[in-house]
Amino acid sequence: MIEPQLLRGVERVCSKVITMGDPDRVRLFMNTLEEPMITYNMRGILVVNGQYKGECITLASHGIGCPMASIIFEELRALGGEVIVRIGTAGSLREDVNEGEVIIADSASTMVYGCGSRMYFGDIIPPMTPDPELLVKTKKILVRAGLKTHIGPVFSSDAFHAETNITEELASYGFIGVDMETAILYALSKLRRYKALSILVVSNNLIRKTRLKHTGELSEVLLKVFKAVLEALIIRG
Repeated sequence: MIEPQLLRGVERVCSKVITMGDPDRVRLFMNTLEEPMITYNMRGILVVNGQYKGECITLASHGIGCPMASIIFEELRALGGEVIVRIGTAGSLREDVNEGEVIIADSASTMVYGCGSRMYFGDIIPPMTPDPELLVKTKKILVRAGLKTHIGPVFSSDAFHAETNITEELASYGFIGVDMETAILYALSKLRRYKALSILVVSNNLIRKTRLKHTGELSEVLLKVFKAVLEALIIRG
């Protein structure tokens, strides 16, 4: 296990962690917790510990892209995280997957040696899949919350917007969305032995070339997703 370097000064995190790229999303979510306490706030990385129905929950932003996110996932694990759920956004690769709907990534992929994977795995492509029990539990709660939810593979891009020249190719391979961090979250979950899940709110449709919506415009859906994840995390068994 690595020694935390970026999150130095954070004594511990909860065993159940919810991550997101944008620190503003941490601020959006933190007031849902009881007794939220900021334990780290530097370099755009915000970490908050709190309680939800008696369960210890940590929120943490991880920045943009696999290299930065991998550092945070590594250090959250080293500090005690055993379950790491990412709530992010994605561009849709299907005509019928619309803005404000939800994608649960049942697998992820990236370019050969992409997403920082070669630094960890060399020429071996690791399994990039979530914890299946967590996926099933969360899917049921999202549907009960009235959120239109799709399950399928996502492609993790190393360059924001640069994937637009291969969107049709990606869609033809069965990918339903594009994000920037799911692949490394899932790959590291196998290497570091934590449970992982990535849930993505659709911010734009890459096939229909719709406008990108940001956190403020998606806040209502993001909060519903967050509350659904909280409920999934407190289910025993």
